Amino acid sequence: MNRAVRSKAEERFEALKKKDKQFLSEKMKAEKKVSDRIETQRAARLARDAAQAEADAAAAAEAAEAKAAKAKAKTKKTAAKKKSAAAPKSAEAPSS
Repeated sequence: MNRAVRSKAEERFEALKKKDKQFLSEKMKAEKKVSDRIETQRAARLARDAAQAEADAAAAAEAAEAKAAKAKAKTKKTAAKKKSAAAPKSAEAPSS
């Protein structure tokens, strides 16, 4: 009888070990799934942030270029005004 009790206890112990191993395996699969999702989301966020930074840099460069073009146009306009204002005075001087 002692052997029968011992073998039943060993069977139960083996069954518990098997359940524990299965539980740990399922737990590891669930953790792997979560970590994969986090990694995917992190990669997507980093790509989105990089694209946004690139777009911001392009917008800043475009704004700087527009500002420079505007300043150049203003300089040309001012020079033309000065030239046209100086022209009548010089034209009147030789006639008088």
